[in-house]
Amino acid sequence: MMFIGTNLLGFIVRGFLEQVVPAEPPDDGRAVNTWIARERKRMKASNLVMTALAIGACAGYYWALFHYLGGALAVTAGAMLMVSRLPDLLVEIRTGKPTTRRSMSQTPLDFFMTALIWAALPVMWFALCYQK
Repeated sequence: MMFIGTNLLGFIVRGFLEQVVPAEPPDDGRAVNTWIARERKRMKASNLVMTALAIGACAGYYWALFHYLGGALAVTAGAMLMVSRLPDLLVEIRTGKPTTRRSMSQTPLDFFMTALIWAALPVMWFALCYQK
C-alpha cells in the first residue's frame, strides 16, 4: 500500500511541478534546433498523458482501498501515507537527488510526517479488523 501510494504521488507531483529543462542548442544549424523544439513538444505531451494516467490510477487506488479494504478508514490510511511522502518528494524534485537518511532534513515537519507514516498503521489495522 505504501509503495503504490508513494509512487502514484510521485507521478502526479512531478507531472505538475517538473518543467522541461531548457537546453542550449548547439550551433550546428537549423536541423538540430528544429529537432530539439520537436522533442520538447513531445516531452510536454507525454508528461501530460502520464500525469492524467497517474491521476486516474490514484482514483482507482482509492476506490480499491474503499471497496476492498474497509471503507473510509482505509482511504484515510492511504492518504496519510501519500501525504507523508510529499516533503521528501519536493526536496527530490528541487535538488534532483534522491533523499537518503544522511541527506534528509531534520525539521519539525519531517518528524511530523514520519509520525504520520506510523500513525497510518493503526488506522489501517482498525479498518481491516473492525470495519465492515
